Amino acid sequence: MQTTFTDKNGTHWDLDLTFETIRRLQTWQYSKTILNHHSLTAPSREMLTILLEDAGALFEMVWSIIEPQSLVVWPDLTIEQREVEFLKGIGINEIEKVREVFFGVLGFFSPEVSMIQEFHQQMKRNSLETAKRKLEEAGDEVQKKVEAELEQQIQSLTAEIENLSIADALNSQEPPELNLAT
Repeated sequence: MQTTFTDKNGTHWDLDLTFETIRRLQTWQYSKTILNHHSLTAPSREMLTILLEDAGALFEMVWSIIEPQSLVVWPDLTIEQREVEFLKGIGINEIEKVREVFFGVLGFFSPEVSMIQEFHQQMKRNSLETAKRKLEEAGDEVQKKVEAELEQQIQSLTAEIENLSIADALNSQEPPELNLAT
């Protein structure tokens, strides 16, 4: 099982959860995490839902796990500065990877975690497929509307051309070109 991820700056972080880490998290003075009301060793559905749906809560939890590692990376910074530097390394591409690694590790403590994570991923896939289908349908409708508008404009121009009389053509301000070379 993979317990590490790499941020966008190339820094490797390890989310391996030991019981010592869990004990540290439960008493950590900087902890504002949902651990104040929930347990990592027996995660509730409410906690798992929060961590799956709220990236801020997830990364608060992840930061609390990897904080000691940040001392090695940024030894001269305060804890607050190290947290900012850590979060700077997390981009859109890293969020799903971190979520996958975190829930993989958490799954060792509770088999239900894997079930809930799979359910969440399936819902996400279904939502993406629905959004894609709706965009494709909208694209087809837009194309049909554009084609209908073009057809209407072509018919309108054709009607105008057909309604022009020879007299209108002769009365136009531009004289016709005469080819007298023959």
